[in-house]
Amino acid sequence: MKKTRFNPDRSNNQQVFIHNYKVTKILGKGAYGTVYKAIKTNTLDVDMDLDINQNDSKQLNLLHKTKQYSKPLHFNKNQKNTKYYAIKAFDKDLSNKGIHPSILREIGILKELSSHTFNNGSFIKLEDVIIEHDRIYAIYEYGGISLLSFIEEKCSHFNNHHSILNLQFGINIFFQIVNSIQFLHNLGIVHRDLKPENILINEDNLQIKIADFGLARSIRNHSYTNFTNDVVTIYYKSPELIMYSNMDNIDNQKINNKLPKFSLPFSIDSWSIGIIALELFLIICNQQRQYSSSSTYNTRNKTIQYTNHPIIWSPFFFEGNELSVLDSIQTFLHPKQKINNLKNILLPLFQNFPDIFYLISELLELDPNKRCSCLQALQILEKFHLS
Repeated sequence: MKKTRFNPDRSNNQQVFIHNYKVTKILGKGAYGTVYKAIKTNTLDVDMDLDINQNDSKQLNLLHKTKQYSKPLHFNKNQKNTKYYAIKAFDKDLSNKGIHPSILREIGILKELSSHTFNNGSFIKLEDVIIEHDRIYAIYEYGGISLLSFIEEKCSHFNNHHSILNLQFGINIFFQIVNSIQFLHNLGIVHRDLKPENILINEDNLQIKIADFGLARSIRNHSYTNFTNDVVTIYYKSPELIMYSNMDNIDNQKINNKLPKFSLPFSIDSWSIGIIALELFLIICNQQRQYSSSSTYNTRNKTIQYTNHPIIWSPFFFEGNELSVLDSIQTFLHPKQKINNLKNILLPLFQNFPDIFYLISELLELDPNKRCSCLQALQILEKFHLS
């Protein structure tokens, strides 16, 4: 989407403030609210240009209608090295019961992580919480663009020679994700919503941060047996969770009897990491083809079908519903076909880093009892990542 500046000559253009934070852009929207990019006004010597999308202007003007939150818009030159923040705006009455539990859960877990002595800095930092009569604003450090955006936009600029450097880049990202989630698991926390949208990457130093803990749970008291199966975006959801949430619609003859009768919480994260790694290396190993993610497939498919550009996508995406995805997973990862199927799409990785190739295979194990843990994955990745 093309980004434009507000026209300073238009009278209805105004700066939008959330307390002492000036909103510059809408980063995204979720089930529980909108995420804004902002700067803290008391850290500025001059006003900043807004980098807001044109289509965001009406929504930002509706953010606050009272005069205390709106001021005339002035344009001065950009101030470099400004610290940005991400602000999640939650409506308190979403569930008609006050503050939604996911909001409290995320705030609690992030506060615990930020206070932990051995926090490795790979989790988004909660800076502040502002409570109003009808809204809660959670103020986070700005961690960079999502890995999803990086996958879609940045990886296409790699050269087309499958160089060790490109594969090494993927391994370094893979390592950071596993290392971060293993830290969570050591604390008895399972994320339950790992996907490229919830992993942020700094484009300057390529360091990642894990975000969005609204579905995370603590299992230190073994209370996980009551967890809902309604977790994780469908394409990153483990097969056992898909099966359990569709028991009434599944033909018993098609159920893999090896799957346990309850979900193992840490293995849920392991599966999601496996899918993310598959997606990342799928792009790196097939750079001559245009990648289509789960979020862009429907749009791109309408245009690409009229061109001669070959496309590549994850073998589990775009099947429509959960049962179709489950069928694709079980077919593609059938023990007799799994390795050959993965080789067909990850051949450069298999040829140069076979241990990493087989690690992805082990993370994508259908049986969660046999699925590779983050600790086991970390022991392998430590041998190959570059610090």
